Amino acid sequence: MDGGGTSSMKSDYENWGDTPDDPQYCVTEVPDNEYDEETNTDPNYAEILNLLDSLFRVIEELHFNIQQAYRVVRIPQSTSLLTGHMWIHWVLTSPNPNTCYERFRMYPSTFMKLCSTLKNNGYLGNSRYVKIIEKVAAFLLIVCQVHSQRSVADRLQRSTHTISTYVGQDCIGAIDGTHIMACVTNHDTVPFINRKKPPTQNVMCVTDFDLYFTFVCSGWEGSTVHDSRIFTSTISDPVMRFPTPVEGFYYLVDYGYACSKGFLPPYRNEQYHMQNFHGSGAQLRRKKELFNHRHSSLRSVVERTFGIWKNRFKILENMPPYEIPA
Repeated sequence: MDGGGTSSMKSDYENWGDTPDDPQYCVTEVPDNEYDEETNTDPNYAEILNLLDSLFRVIEELHFNIQQAYRVVRIPQSTSLLTGHMWIHWVLTSPNPNTCYERFRMYPSTFMKLCSTLKNNGYLGNSRYVKIIEKVAAFLLIVCQVHSQRSVADRLQRSTHTISTYVGQDCIGAIDGTHIMACVTNHDTVPFINRKKPPTQNVMCVTDFDLYFTFVCSGWEGSTVHDSRIFTSTISDPVMRFPTPVEGFYYLVDYGYACSKGFLPPYRNEQYHMQNFHGSGAQLRRKKELFNHRHSSLRSVVERTFGIWKNRFKILENMPPYEIPA
């Protein structure tokens, strides 16, 4: 900077009345020992520090104890010495071939041929922990012996999640409708009154096998709209964003829905509901009856989900007067 600039800057300071030599520009230095803990003369200072230190230690110990109290201890369940693979090997190599037939409804040679066919055609294969023979055995035990997934999981020493993954994995859920009480104006009451008298709305729901709702369509009149109409309108309307199953997967539906790609209803004119299969005289004599029995057993997941939902939210059974746009 040249001299003219310096002179100009100095004159500006003089005009303002504030120059770098003015006392207000002087910084008062604070002695280093003014805030030194050792020079603090408060007699309670050290005691307060000790109390705070003790308090922090108590809080830390309490936090640790709470974590220990609520820690989830995982206890292994499948601890049998006879693993699933060992049990299947025993069944297939038994001196009596009926041992295999009574459990899998096929002889050992047929069982192994089935496994080879599935593997060679790319339909099934070994995974990291589960061999193909265990996957096929789990499927046959459920289909041929009417075993539950829990009993098969116990027999093969696997988790229920593993069994459900390899049995019925193409079925991704179930669809059904249920009636929920609705409060509407007197002018719009008639379309909402169903056979059970109080006004209701027909709600179509999709659930998975973990008892979760994956899709809900509500607001339809309870008396004048059939389940099939709600279903057709919902899946054809892109605004609804219905989770259409991809190729190779499907939903279970009841008689009220048409049989179409991705949606599997039961056989008509055959026994279907689970109570029809109970009793000493109830036997599955035909293939269609067996199919309907399996179908009803799996599709009951949506009824269980409805039951949990309505039991948890009592407002659904006694709806306050909230209006629904008609």
